[in-house]
Amino acid sequence: MSSAQHVSRPARAAACRLRRRLTWLGAASLGLAGPAHGAPSWSVGIDLHGTDDAFAARRPIGVAGAIRYGAVEGSVVADPMLFVLGWEMLDATLGRWFAGDRIELLGGWRQTSGELSGGRRYDEALLLGADAVAMSSPRFRIVFGAELATSLWRHGAGIPANTIALAFDADLATRVELGFHLRFEITGAL
Repeated sequence: MSSAQHVSRPARAAACRLRRRLTWLGAASLGLAGPAHGAPSWSVGIDLHGTDDAFAARRPIGVAGAIRYGAVEGSVVADPMLFVLGWEMLDATLGRWFAGDRIELLGGWRQTSGELSGGRRYDEALLLGADAVAMSSPRFRIVFGAELATSLWRHGAGIPANTIALAFDADLATRVELGFHLRFEITGAL
């Protein structure tokens, strides 16, 4: 009898399950790696944003710019309405595209500032989100996104700085915001 015949039936079943799991894990890893993009690319566009209760309308329109290398994209969205509305919102994010360049998971930093009590008040927030490509062509893309912004530090305007409290109370509700955006982008290779 060979050594393979001495292996018990439960041990063979366990080995088979392990082999299947490793195969699925390998296939999933290859799927998550995304396509290999040969050349870096860029995008510029207009970002239409929603509103929130804490600060009324936030950046109803933004100017977005991004540079992408492989599946990783760095993006900045600036607020051109500063001179009209008196407050601004600036986002800097780093994201990774998945699912054949249809879904992006991203994280970054948001700084919001506005006039308050004769000074400028700043709100620094952690930004987590996901974007989904709604429509695309080689030179144009429409992206819908959802984002969760968590205020970590508020400072300026002569008011004492405060950081986020970890207690689940009314203050936390004003520091965590769910927002949506729609971005129209022109894309190209670098």
